[in-house]
Amino acid sequence: VSALAAPGKNVNIPSGETVTIPAGGTYLWNTNATGFNFNVSGSLVMNGTAQSPITFGPSTGTSNTIGGIYVENNGNLTMNYVETSYQQYEYSERAIYLEAGEAMITNCRFMNVPKEGIRVDAAASATIQNCEFTGGQSIGSIGIDSDITQGSGNTVTIRNNTIVDFQTGIKTNSTTDGINTTLDMRNNILYYNNTTQTGTICFDHYIEHRSTIDVNYNNSYGFADNFIDNNGQPLTNVYIQDWILDTDPL
Repeated sequence: VSALAAPGKNVNIPSGETVTIPAGGTYLWNTNATGFNFNVSGSLVMNGTAQSPITFGPSTGTSNTIGGIYVENNGNLTMNYVETSYQQYEYSERAIYLEAGEAMITNCRFMNVPKEGIRVDAAASATIQNCEFTGGQSIGSIGIDSDITQGSGNTVTIRNNTIVDFQTGIKTNSTTDGINTTLDMRNNILYYNNTTQTGTICFDHYIEHRSTIDVNYNNSYGFADNFIDNNGQPLTNVYIQDWILDTDPL
């Protein structure tokens, strides 16, 4: 399946409905198309394969921005072997905005992300694993930004990803108090091609109050900024071990 998509037409998926995009589909835009977005309250399933990925992007030789994905309410997003370029949701600066619901994003490539890769709000749960993100070194850019707050009991897993050329590679906020939330962030590589730029942050996480945290063996080539605050109380069920590399991990 190959299509040249028209800009300005959103795909709205209501609760109880499912839209499935088959493996091998290629969808290209010949003009800027930030007005073309998936708004997901039901289910969006994009299940490619290593041999037949699903591709979204601008037409060959252009850098047109394409629309993004917004998940709300009890929406569900599945992405496996999907490749996107220049993706940005119309009403935010993110390629994918998970305000609520659940997402399973695996083996995907997000290339030339204009500002922010994936945002996970406090009411959403997400697994982001074995993915590649490439940004444009823009000011304030973030590869993955997640919140575990508001007593929602959500779960966020960020594992085995490669995140390149975002001012902040991964940013996590965990501010729950006694709620059974989980943050599992392990074995990610965060890389910035210009490590001399002032203020460059490859790894940034903020933890407040008690929650189950496993932040382990994340490799950064650049700078790290880690802030932990538990109002003077000991942290429980928290294990953090990060590495700052002197040599290029890629």
